[in-house]
Amino acid sequence: MKKLSIFLLLLFFLSPIFAGSEKLVLAINSLSDGFYDYAIKYCNEYLQEENANIPYGKMILGLSYYRKKNYQSAIVNFKDIVFEHNNFSKIHKVKLYLALSYLENKEGKKGLELLEKLKSSKIKDRAYFYQGFYYKNKKDNEKARENLSYVVKNTLDSSLWDRANFELADLYKDIKRYDLLEETILSYLERSPKGKYANRLRFTLGLNYYYMGSYNKAIEDFKILIDKTYKIGDSYFYLGDSHYFNGDFNNAILNYKKAISFKTQFINTSYENIILSYITLENYHGALNTIKEIIENNVKIDPLKIKYYYLKIYYRMKKYDEAKLYLEPLLKQTKSNTILREISLIKGNILYDEKKYTDAVAFLKKENLALKSNAIDELIGDIYSLNELSNALSFYNKIISSTADITIKDRVYLKMAKVDLKYLKLPDGLDMLNKISQNAQNDEYYFNLGKVLYHMDEYEKAHKALMKVPEGSKYFIEAGHYIAWVLQKTGHINDAIEQLGILLDQYKKKVRHYYEIKYDIGKIYYHTKNYSNALTIFLELKDKDVGLTLHDEIYFLLAKTYYKLENYNLALDAFENIMKSGKYGFKSAYYHGWCNLNSGNSEQAIKEFKSIYADNKSPFRYDAALKIGDIYFNGKKYDAALSAFENIINAQGISDYYKGLAAFNREWTYFKMGKYQHSIDVSANFLQKYPNSPIAAQIQLNMGKFYFSKEDYNNAANEFEKLLVKYPASKEIYEAKYYIGLSFLKSKNPDKAYLYFEDLQKADTPVQWKNKGMFKMASILFIEEKYKDALLYYKKLINSDISQDLYENTLYNAAIIYKKLRDYENAGVKMEKLVSITNNGQLKNEGRIFLGELYELIGLVEKAKKMYSIVIIEGDDAQQVESEFWLAKLYQNKGDYEHAIEEFMKIVYLYKNFPMWVGSARFELVDTYLKKNDKENAKKMLNLIIEKSPHKEEITKAQKMLKGIK
Repeated sequence: MKKLSIFLLLLFFLSPIFAGSEKLVLAINSLSDGFYDYAIKYCNEYLQEENANIPYGKMILGLSYYRKKNYQSAIVNFKDIVFEHNNFSKIHKVKLYLALSYLENKEGKKGLELLEKLKSSKIKDRAYFYQGFYYKNKKDNEKARENLSYVVKNTLDSSLWDRANFELADLYKDIKRYDLLEETILSYLERSPKGKYANRLRFTLGLNYYYMGSYNKAIEDFKILIDKTYKIGDSYFYLGDSHYFNGDFNNAILNYKKAISFKTQFINTSYENIILSYITLENYHGALNTIKEIIENNVKIDPLKIKYYYLKIYYRMKKYDEAKLYLEPLLKQTKSNTILREISLIKGNILYDEKKYTDAVAFLKKENLALKSNAIDELIGDIYSLNELSNALSFYNKIISSTADITIKDRVYLKMAKVDLKYLKLPDGLDMLNKISQNAQNDEYYFNLGKVLYHMDEYEKAHKALMKVPEGSKYFIEAGHYIAWVLQKTGHINDAIEQLGILLDQYKKKVRHYYEIKYDIGKIYYHTKNYSNALTIFLELKDKDVGLTLHDEIYFLLAKTYYKLENYNLALDAFENIMKSGKYGFKSAYYHGWCNLNSGNSEQAIKEFKSIYADNKSPFRYDAALKIGDIYFNGKKYDAALSAFENIINAQGISDYYKGLAAFNREWTYFKMGKYQHSIDVSANFLQKYPNSPIAAQIQLNMGKFYFSKEDYNNAANEFEKLLVKYPASKEIYEAKYYIGLSFLKSKNPDKAYLYFEDLQKADTPVQWKNKGMFKMASILFIEEKYKDALLYYKKLINSDISQDLYENTLYNAAIIYKKLRDYENAGVKMEKLVSITNNGQLKNEGRIFLGELYELIGLVEKAKKMYSIVIIEGDDAQQVESEFWLAKLYQNKGDYEHAIEEFMKIVYLYKNFPMWVGSARFELVDTYLKKNDKENAKKMLNLIIEKSPHKEEITKAQKMLKGIK
């Protein structure tokens, strides 16, 4: 539920009623700052006072319980006010929070009834809002919409208007009303472009455009969000994806790379689309470098996909020897018919280009039996034609040049266009089609023209051509599918589905076509992440007689849809249905294990992953083995985790990629077990065996960290140095340099440490490590009291784009230096900035203590008192006692001896766990009594010190002072 508004708390705090009630003021402040237990304590003490204002006190008590999520106790206090103090000036607000407490306490009926009554009160807008919010959470969409819409229409100048718009937009997103979603968000952004939810709603709108295929609009929104630094990583990814689907591959690559630099959750997809973009742009060097980067950065992409990308790149580069290295493994391991068909075509084309026509035909015939692919059928036909005519295109040209028969020419032009289309020579294919005479422009012509234009991204022209394929033509269904794909590509998702729906109506009697079209609709829903609608279609088709191949495809996507919807039990059943399928068996078994894992059945998941690992034919066996180790590791069953990782490391014929991952996990397992030396030994052994592993540099870095964790800084530095020598091109070198500097710093050698931190200031160093190194350089100079030199670095860091934690520590150190240099103005500015921005309570209160000392130093006594007082309430025990001491000293220095005595007494009797401060406070009390000429109490305190102090030095000092008092 919505937080208690600050203005309400201020209203209570400033009320004259509470001027004499310290307990209630403490309760209100504690509630405002989130210290709910203190608020409850002070409220209960306040309510025991003779002149307590009962309804106000109970309201703060109820609100404190509400914030503590103790809704039953909140209800008790709010009900007491309603029944006993119904004339209370804040009764409507009390009733509102009583209603909210009922709702949170799962007493929905009572809460809704009370909110309904409040709709006729002066806080009716809130009542409407919270009813709408409640109904939204309960998925009663119509009632939610009705209530939230009321708030949007009637609270234009209220803070509720922002929140109501946000919740209403979220509702429209959930119920797939994208038109109303767009309307709501655009209206909000027009009225409140800098509103509280402006960025969040714009992000939602951008995603809406993206999923609807309105990529230009999506691009516009995500650019605005990046300028506003909102979800930068995700915004860069969706901006890249929008450019990608718009066919602007250069901008796609640029933005994908930026998304990767922000470590977005879409790193894998970004890398893969960068590769595909480079391939499309025929920048094969860029594609290969991207794969190299994936391997170096240990991005977890299926190794089969990496092989597939290598194959595509080398094939496009016509480096057939390199391409062949990946062909056979992929043909054996790939289970996707779509990819397998493409791989088979590549092999057929390579054999064709090498003039091995007989081999090409034999291979493609074999593949055709397995895949039943029209594409392979046509390629076999092309190779046969070439085999008979020596060179198909050359022979076709001879026919064209030797005949005047327009009919023959048209037929050959069409054949050449189809060959060009199959070889993706799209401009050549279009040129051939343009040469066909008007009389020969039949349904086959329009179908192929539409296909060529579709693949050239000329979607509008493609649509016009495909629409000319008449009903009844053998190309009509396929043309209809292309029309749907054109609509989908251009972002007209609903029109694409409608187009397939038209085909459904026409082919209800032709069952096979009907089911295929229906399945295509389901696939569109699935791939546009409309899982609910996809699920409806797959459920309709799953028990139909659709043939074995389509049956498995339907069940597999049905299972994945359940998985995406996190309905793991139903996903398990669906995956089980096709776990014996040749096409989807291995993948379904692996997903089945994931379902059990995600549904909390880790033991069953382990059994399944073990079964996958035991199957030598499964392409997922080593992924499964890694997963077994991860499950054991996360469950702190380290011995079992080690066994799983060792299985991979010791396996024969496995790639360095898997061995490296397993070794990496094994080392951390030993480390978690406390076997630090063993972690080091197995790491060293792995590096000796696999010095060129993709994660060798990371393991070398970890060896240094293991020693560092053991506080063996000399060996740590040596291991980090090895990384610099062995892997100078790795991304880990910067972290290694930083840790070498730390190691020297820890071993009391700041001069050497400084050199490594200084080395990180080179231009090629990533900003993260450059800034960390600079901070350490400044800290060394600070310790050496070279304050002005240190301050230069701190100033540079403050004006740089650094992490929040580093920024806060830099402000803190800079403030201390300014104070040492007696530049009190800048010292105060820096520490005030720190206190205002940090969420670190410890650091915030340390800053307040600093400010208290500074304010006192420059004569701002009241501001100093305020700082100390805040820490006394909010700080930890050590900070509280320190603040109490300095507050007491402040009173003492100003001659306010009564207040000084009161504060020193608090230390003596309330902070007995801090004997150092207690001892100091007792002597300060003696000094204060003497300053006010109260020798009797001074003597009593000195006698108490002599009697109770555990420290001989204090006793001796007290005895000497006692003798000096006459």
